[in-house]
Amino acid sequence: MKRIILVIIAFAIVIGGYFLLKRNDQAPVSVPAQSQPQTQSQTKEFTIIVKKWEFSPEEIIVNKGDTVKLHIESIDVMHGFGLLAFGINEDLEPGKIIDVEFIVDKTGTFTFTCTVFCGSGHRDMKGQLIVE
Repeated sequence: MKRIILVIIAFAIVIGGYFLLKRNDQAPVSVPAQSQPQTQSQTKEFTIIVKKWEFSPEEIIVNKGDTVKLHIESIDVMHGFGLLAFGINEDLEPGKIIDVEFIVDKTGTFTFTCTVFCGSGHRDMKGQLIVE
């Protein structure tokens, strides 16, 4: 009986976390650059392949003020792509490419994660956007 209750609680936590992240879907994908001259910014494009339990590439390096275009594709199961520092949370259906574009308006290292539970390695499925 205790085992059934623990399974129900774990399931409720996973579902609750999923819906909390989905609330961020209303956030804008494009973030305007703040006081950054347009002449210094560049457009940088990256293709990210997502599969159990990794992002490839795992690290993306850009400069503050750059426009970033991501072409993201899951090649195995349903995944998510969350870069919450920039208001991005996308569901990734296998075989479909999702395009995301935003302007980087802050410096630092920002973690992107899988936002859809995809199995035992889900918790460790992370990458980094490094903004110089």
